[in-house]
Amino acid sequence: MNVQFYDTAEGALVCQRAVFEDGESATETALVAVGGGGVVVENNAGYTGPRRTVLGRTTPGGLARVDVADGTCDVAWTSEVAAPSAGPRVSLETGLVYTYAKRRSLLGVNAWYLTALDARTGRTRWSVRTGIGMLFDNHRSAVTLAPDGSAYVGTLGGMVRVRDRS
Repeated sequence: MNVQFYDTAEGALVCQRAVFEDGESATETALVAVGGGGVVVENNAGYTGPRRTVLGRTTPGGLARVDVADGTCDVAWTSEVAAPSAGPRVSLETGLVYTYAKRRSLLGVNAWYLTALDARTGRTRWSVRTGIGMLFDNHRSAVTLAPDGSAYVGTLGGMVRVRDRS
């Protein structure tokens, strides 16, 4: 899969950059703009529906930030976080990329997490378990950030809200 940047005035391709592994990369979510001329893309390859993530399974996963400068595309960072079908969001205020993640479990645990990555470095800053089981699959629902700092994710079983206690 390639991330492409186009000149909006002329429609010409400025640059493109491959992300993720050959044969294990695809996205069904929008790329998210970050400050400084970059975008974050999420790898949703292999997610065919909620049954794809049961019994501790997940998708190849990954997120990447691609920046464009002087007509060149560069991968600023990659992350191994698997977010099978989330629509990530970036908060310029906090400097974080929020996504809804599913970790692989050899014990068959189906735990889901709201995960925040540093938008500048791609390092995971924190991850909060939101629930266990298929009903916590977001099935293509995006992360939504509220003005009070809460994050909402629609799931098969309802709505998840995560917020700071302070």
